[in-house]
Amino acid sequence: MHKRIMMLGVAVAVLSMTALAFAEDVYITKRGKKYHQASCPFIEGAIKNNKTQKISKEEAIKQGRVACSKCFSEEEASVRPKELKQKKSSASTQK
Repeated sequence: MHKRIMMLGVAVAVLSMTALAFAEDVYITKRGKKYHQASCPFIEGAIKNNKTQKISKEEAIKQGRVACSKCFSEEEASVRPKELKQKKSSASTQK
C-alpha cells in the first residue's frame, strides 16, 4: 500500500514537470492584440528594449489575444479566442 502511494506521488510529480516543460511562453506588448514568439521580426526590437511581457500562451489567449501570423502557423493565427474555445469543447465531447 505504501509503495503504491509513493509511486502515485512520483507519477504525479513527473506529469506536472512534463506539463510545465511543454507550456509555451509568448511575448505581448501593452497595446498589441497579438502574441508572438521570441524570434518574431515584429517583436524582436521590443524584446530588446524591454517593452514586452513574457506570459504563457494560455494566458495570452484568455486575455483575448490572437497568434501573430508571422511566427505561428496560418491555421493557429486565423483562430480567434471564441473559436478556440469552441474547438476545444467540441474536441472534448468527441472523445
